[in-house]
Amino acid sequence: MATYRAVAVNLPECQRLIDLSSIKRDFERCKDMCEKLVPSSFDNGLDRTVIDALATAIPVVYARPFNGGVRVRVDDLLSVYDDDDLTLHGQVLDMRSKFSAHSVNGMEQEIVRVWLNPEERGGRKINNVNAAANVLLALSGGEYVHILSLCTKALAWISDESDAEASRLPSTILQHYTLAELYEMEDHWTQSSGLESVNKGRSRLKKS
Repeated sequence: MATYRAVAVNLPECQRLIDLSSIKRDFERCKDMCEKLVPSSFDNGLDRTVIDALATAIPVVYARPFNGGVRVRVDDLLSVYDDDDLTLHGQVLDMRSKFSAHSVNGMEQEIVRVWLNPEERGGRKINNVNAAANVLLALSGGEYVHILSLCTKALAWISDESDAEASRLPSTILQHYTLAELYEMEDHWTQSSGLESVNKGRSRLKKS
């Protein structure tokens, strides 16, 4: 029985397809997490800890494709968003920067409360002082539905772009490798990395 083989090539011309694949995975993750919080943030059988984790992760993962770094930027996909989408898009990016990643926002406030003694119980005095948190745990179910819609639109755009990249690459690869060279390469197997790889920056592909 014939078996297809996969070999790995190291060409800078392939970088955009790699980036699109990585970005697609981010939008898929964000979409899946939003589905966990639909139809309502507090009517889905999830406990507070899970809701908090998802509500924190969603804006972080959604914002990754738009925050630059070593991957190609995908600002062009914003052309498929309507005005309401663009408004929410900006709000989610702000959530990531000001709430999820940093504590600089009005969604998370601490106040000092002064507890006063009832006058009929010994007169006026301060009984206690404490700090109290006022934190928005999660957005509404409707807002997560809308973020899910953004991810769906983004994934459709990325799929089209990825298909176009994959279609043009065979001729490009054959400018650098002969078929004989490709068939002589060892099979490529996907490998997972551990914590030791966290501090290793991702680099762009270079000619071998």
